[in-house]
Amino acid sequence: MGWHVPVGYEVLRIPADPGTVLVIASRWKEVLLAAGIGRPDIVIRDGGATEWADGGRVRHPVISAGGRRWLLKAYHRGGLLAHWNHDRYWGRRRFLLELETAVRAIGAGIPAPEPSALIFRGGGWGSFRAWQMMSFMPGVRSLRDILLEPSAGSANALVPIFRSAGEAVRRMHEAQIDHPDLNIGNILVRSPSAGMAESAEAFIVDWDKARLRPQGSWNPHRNLMRLWRSALKLAAASRADFRAHPSLLRSFLRGYFGRNPKGLRELRAYGRSRRAFLAARMVLWALGRDRRAP
Repeated sequence: MGWHVPVGYEVLRIPADPGTVLVIASRWKEVLLAAGIGRPDIVIRDGGATEWADGGRVRHPVISAGGRRWLLKAYHRGGLLAHWNHDRYWGRRRFLLELETAVRAIGAGIPAPEPSALIFRGGGWGSFRAWQMMSFMPGVRSLRDILLEPSAGSANALVPIFRSAGEAVRRMHEAQIDHPDLNIGNILVRSPSAGMAESAEAFIVDWDKARLRPQGSWNPHRNLMRLWRSALKLAAASRADFRAHPSLLRSFLRGYFGRNPKGLRELRAYGRSRRAFLAARMVLWALGRDRRAP
């Protein structure tokens, strides 16, 4: 396949290691090559990871280089396939599309970490392992982590965070980016400074399945319902019933719709039309969870 990479990125092959290919941001090339990212496993093993960041199911190493910090994410398969093939891949298209979408999102002003490199290393039988390096964002937590904590006394403090999350998703949809895997784990937020509610920040991550779509060819409400379903799953699997704090949902919707009551009415109508489908999905998820329980 051809190496179609975004403007500002280049493809590098490592002469001493012909099984390794890098797609790297030109402006960070010298810094990252000096840090040895062509061999991420060795960098981590030899103490190159200065800290570790929670990534949901796994923890990601944070690498310091050139006076900056970078998050190194190893790609792992999920689902049943992961039982026999944990981290080997045979096609690079999905990774290049993810990079292209992330670059387009940032160019459109959507808050997201900057991707600095993709690393492909041969894994035998024509396969490879893959990593993505991106700028590290200190002090952020996912909405999932936050929803596991709120109490009646702290819900008001979370209002600006959820409003900021709604604004970030709205900007993504205004840029015509469809994120079908949008969930409460891949919206990261940073709490506002004391006395400065407007300083709350939200970032969107994990662009693996996200794509730029022609206007009118997709329905943004599907992303919002996917996000809602992930919140319902969290409520069903834990004691963190966020529905006890309706101000959080209202804040997100206010951030997303702003002064657009028509859009909110359309979302409610879409939700009513999908109510039976959503209920069935939740039942199937609960049954699957019970089977997986020890």
